[in-house]
Amino acid sequence: MVEQMEADRKAAAEKSETADKISAAELALKTADTVQASTYANAAYTAAADTLARAEAELQQGNFRAAQMSADIAQEEGRGGRRRRAADLRRKRPRLTTTGRALIR
Repeated sequence: MVEQMEADRKAAAEKSETADKISAAELALKTADTVQASTYANAAYTAAADTLARAEAELQQGNFRAAQMSADIAQEEGRGGRRRRAADLRRKRPRLTTTGRALIR
């Protein structure tokens, strides 16, 4: 009886941790949406969305470890797309002189 309760507690904790990781990956993708990563970093964004879908499917199947790993990968891919988009914006921003006029490149 005690062993079964302990196993149930561990399973519930693992499921909860997996759900938290999936939520973090979803947040990373939604944040990537704010900088239009689907347009400017399409490969990373698509990979993150596909990996997130895989994590959700693995969670439904009860494969918590695999779902956690997939969610971690999706979160990193989602963050990477956002970082690349921010770097692209910084490169395209005109530099200003001390007088406030833009330099012509």
